[in-house]
Amino acid sequence: MTQETKHIPAYCNINGCEREADYWLEVKGFVDDTFYLCGHHYTELANDEGNYTQLDTELGTITEREIAGYSCSESCGICND
Repeated sequence: MTQETKHIPAYCNINGCEREADYWLEVKGFVDDTFYLCGHHYTELANDEGNYTQLDTELGTITEREIAGYSCSESCGICND
């Protein structure tokens, strides 16, 4: 039996949002290259497959980035409920 660790919340990176993060995606330039999203902003930004579609205006390319569920640790009782 593993011991539960203390929950360490992350917060949504959308300007003005103070909600706790439910999701994350890899974005270069953010702390640990991680961009956090709350459930509300996830529903606004995720496509039908649950990914984020990004347009690179310099290269003229479109890429999809996987959006994953946030968990502060594998043994957190709050995140992995």
